[in-house]
Amino acid sequence: KFHNEAIYGKELIYETGLGNTTLAKRLWDIGVRAGDLVIADSAEPKSIAHLRNLDGSLTNIEGYPELRSGFNIMPAVKGADSVNFGINRLKEKQIYFTDTSVNLWADEYPNYSWALDRQGNPTDTPIDKFNHIIDTLRMAANAKGRLF
Repeated sequence: KFHNEAIYGKELIYETGLGNTTLAKRLWDIGVRAGDLVIADSAEPKSIAHLRNLDGSLTNIEGYPELRSGFNIMPAVKGADSVNFGINRLKEKQIYFTDTSVNLWADEYPNYSWALDRQGNPTDTPIDKFNHIIDTLRMAANAKGRLF
């Protein structure tokens, strides 16, 4: 959530290997509704279409009739240097996360790091590890002003 020039976050789902239908159920179970904006990795267009229910695959899921509406899920805005652009946008903000965001505090925050040059100095290139939650923040920051 963006408020004034700060970002407030709470880790809600942090799992790998979820199928789209299972993910749709989890989103619904945690309170995401059809009108809520969800920003997804644009590298997954089939998953985005599935979660929008464009193919009708969420229409008849037992116990989840509401999923037939699909979700308001949009692909992340990416482009040349979008990783560094997004990180620089995040650096301009105050970022707050709940204490219950366990994976952020236990894994990502203490292990997020930058590639080193030949002399051992940090570069402007982040290492692509320990960054799942940070990537979602970056994608949201890049979308602000474009999608919401």
